[in-house]
Amino acid sequence: MNKGSLFGSRRFKYGSMSAVITVLVIAAVIIFNVIFSALAAKYTWYIDLTREGIYTLSDNCIDLLDETFTRIADERKAAGEEPLKVKIRFCDLEDNIMENTSQRYVLMTAKELAEEFPDVVEIEYINIWENPTAVEKYKTSVLTSILSTHVIIESGTEYRAYEINKFYLTNSGTTTPWAYFGEKRFASGILAVTQAESPVAAVLTGQGEIFTDTALIETLDTAGYEVISVKDLVNEPLPDNCRLIVCYNPTADFVDSDGISDISEISVIEKFLADNNHSFMVYMSPTSPKLPVLEGYLELWGISFMREQTDVNKYNSYTVKDSSNALTGDGLTFIGEYEQLGLGGSITSDLRSSSVPRKVIFKNAMPITFAEEFEVIHANENGTPLAYGYKDLGSGFSREAYFLFNASEGAVAMADGREALTSTANSKLGLMTISRQQRYVQEDKIGLSVADLSSYVFACGSTEAVSKALLESNTYGNSELLMKVFYEMGKENIPASLSITPFSDTTIDTLTIDRANAYTIVLTVIPAAIVFGIGIYVIIRRKYL
Repeated sequence: MNKGSLFGSRRFKYGSMSAVITVLVIAAVIIFNVIFSALAAKYTWYIDLTREGIYTLSDNCIDLLDETFTRIADERKAAGEEPLKVKIRFCDLEDNIMENTSQRYVLMTAKELAEEFPDVVEIEYINIWENPTAVEKYKTSVLTSILSTHVIIESGTEYRAYEINKFYLTNSGTTTPWAYFGEKRFASGILAVTQAESPVAAVLTGQGEIFTDTALIETLDTAGYEVISVKDLVNEPLPDNCRLIVCYNPTADFVDSDGISDISEISVIEKFLADNNHSFMVYMSPTSPKLPVLEGYLELWGISFMREQTDVNKYNSYTVKDSSNALTGDGLTFIGEYEQLGLGGSITSDLRSSSVPRKVIFKNAMPITFAEEFEVIHANENGTPLAYGYKDLGSGFSREAYFLFNASEGAVAMADGREALTSTANSKLGLMTISRQQRYVQEDKIGLSVADLSSYVFACGSTEAVSKALLESNTYGNSELLMKVFYEMGKENIPASLSITPFSDTTIDTLTIDRANAYTIVLTVIPAAIVFGIGIYVIIRRKYL
């Protein structure tokens, strides 16, 4: 055999081997891709590449649910009951859900929950197009229809059904989402259906209350409360699991015993608070009329809405104007100043300690001060200023009233167009207060354990501080503050520590240009460089064969 034939034979042999190797590599890549895709779908292997980590569970959420599931599991085991199961039901096929961006984010969060808590959380898909009767039991007088975009969270006989838009926050008057609400919505829904009895919040409607929008009601629901309306406190007994009474923007006074009638709504509220670790929440504004019975009762808790008396039974309400922190030219919409000490400072510590403290906004606010009968503490023995009122009730009971927010020094209280008062360090114009009556009950015979059964009264001089525009704002912290207050007063595991996830822009699936360029380089240059390197190696090897 001549030399040319030998080299030709070798070229043919190595060329054939190269072809075979190429085919095998391509086949291996395809097989690996199929296997990996199947495993990824089954075991939820994916990377959250969204800039904000949209559907990745936070440590706060995992810790909250883990604590809840562990506690319930122990209680059920001790009672000989079946293990806890939570089912998240989607009302469409998985493929259809994955094709829709809004639904896909929600599903991915649900899959993370199922992966994190495999013994408790299960995901099911209901094809309501073929089997519409499968969701009949979830229809109520309020929820008259279940759509393919609904998500149902169920445990035992309890369930919550949410439309897909409830997992997002939108700007007022638009349908464009600016933040993902999924983690918080799932957490509040799971907590609601797994509690033996959901805490009830009774919203009063018998004092001419005016609700400009439903944002406060929706926030109560998000916090894990079952919301009911109560028109007659005397003749409508509150449920045993009622934990909170809400009085928002009343225009008529409460009924109290006056020597003629022995009917007293105030007595119902006092018994509700004094005998239990329950709470009362009041929102008023400068347009609220003077309500002597209600305001007289609030003064027993150290809370006094500030007005000036101009004649017999005639009052002018003060309105806070804070020009130095104003968001509007008239100074009536402004940023509240955190109280940093006492119970008020404790409740707001997380909001204050973040790298960029959350701004809480007040609009058209009537100032609040401490009631005259409360001893106002300005400084402790070390000279550190404290801002709270104290009243000894005797028999080991006391009530303490704390500021949560104040107007800044230099802010003024306007009355009938003139500056009537000025906020100073020792005489603050309060905007939001919380009062506490502490009561501890011994849980065991040797006194090693006590239960905190404190009662709370919360008051705010601005009804617009809980408007939809502020509670659903990406910029301000009004919603987070309200959740903190609910948590402090309710002593329930509500998702107060969970935050919403704002989008960097309004296009959910869009990558930034920088990230897109980075991914392009990684996915094009690196594979090409590897192939180029392999090619050089093959050429060199063939040259010397």
